[in-house]
Amino acid sequence: MSQRVNRRLRTSVAVGLATTLGLAACQAVDEPRTVAANGAEVCGTPVEPPEQTYFVGTGEVYQPSYQIGGAVQRFVNEGRDDHGIRLSVQSTEGPVVNETAILSGELAFGFVPAVGPTSENPEIRSLFTVRRIPYADETLITSEEVPDYVVCEVVRSVFEDLDSFRRFHPVLVSLDAENMVEDVFAAPLHPGALRYFDAVSLPVPERLRT
Repeated sequence: MSQRVNRRLRTSVAVGLATTLGLAACQAVDEPRTVAANGAEVCGTPVEPPEQTYFVGTGEVYQPSYQIGGAVQRFVNEGRDDHGIRLSVQSTEGPVVNETAILSGELAFGFVPAVGPTSENPEIRSLFTVRRIPYADETLITSEEVPDYVVCEVVRSVFEDLDSFRRFHPVLVSLDAENMVEDVFAAPLHPGALRYFDAVSLPVPERLRT
């Protein structure tokens, strides 16, 4: 990843706000969860551990996307001692802001509607889609500049214990691993996401491999 993106990911979002919002979202789950420590078998090992905070744009704090972002944050952060990655959710005004901030390097990840191609910008890549019954689906996106290892670990952290992820919020109860991949339309998958899905033999449509 370029020094420009690294610098913006670390400094462009207020740390105090990130901490406050992150703690609020994490309080939605009380039960502990054990994280499998075999990520190196799937995602590989970086030359140098990232040990960096990556910001996730969601929506307003009262919207389900904020709670879902909090779930992703918690699942990833519980394995931080193993992979060195920390996520922090950010309340934003929505998809347009999220995509713009990802392209500028202010955010590493963000949620956008999964209703069709979100962006024609080749730098945008998808991770997976969350089917939020009875609400509209949303896709977690990122930039191609975010390292494969980081994206793979984010995906792995969610998919390895999908049962617990479903219990995080009522709108997630119907999640299905294959649909979370097949329902991606925002942009092609990030190579890090593809690495995980191929490793666990989850079907990936050819349109998402471009």
